[in-house]
Amino acid sequence: MEDISELFDLFGESIFCSICQDECKEGERIRSFYECSHAYHSKCIDNWFFEKKSCPTCRKEFQIPKEVTLNYDNVNDLERLYLTWTCIHGILKKFNNATKFNEKKNELRINLTQFRYENYKLLPLDLDSRYSLCSMKQYIATKIARTASIDKNIIYRQPNVYIWMDRIESSPLISPYVRF
Repeated sequence: MEDISELFDLFGESIFCSICQDECKEGERIRSFYECSHAYHSKCIDNWFFEKKSCPTCRKEFQIPKEVTLNYDNVNDLERLYLTWTCIHGILKKFNNATKFNEKKNELRINLTQFRYENYKLLPLDLDSRYSLCSMKQYIATKIARTASIDKNIIYRQPNVYIWMDRIESSPLISPYVRF
């Protein structure tokens, strides 16, 4: 029996993610442990599992199968990672220092939350600082590399990235905030 289950609907339950210190909302992907019943946002516990193999609340040790934290069931999930990585890459190139970034981050926050391309939308971005965006880019690069079995240092050469560059550059919402 696996140690972890994945829930997709909270059915009105209230779950507090002790990793990010935020309430889990309806429709968010949640992971819980069978043995101790503690639950967290999937993205939070996945980050935790890169460092530790225990429950963040009770510290019970688990055998975490690689596919739980590294495999995406759906091509759309991988495409969303590519989209988000490409967008962050373009933003960081356009705003190559903290001052430029801070001048535009509120506009950027508004436009990025509105951006959609067909069924795809960006993962939630941490726009508090340029540094936090750089950290997120590295985290996403690691997820892409492990999911697609490629070296994270060559992500920018992947065909998916070039496709997303074209799509992002054609978007009036985002194109003023990126450079490729």
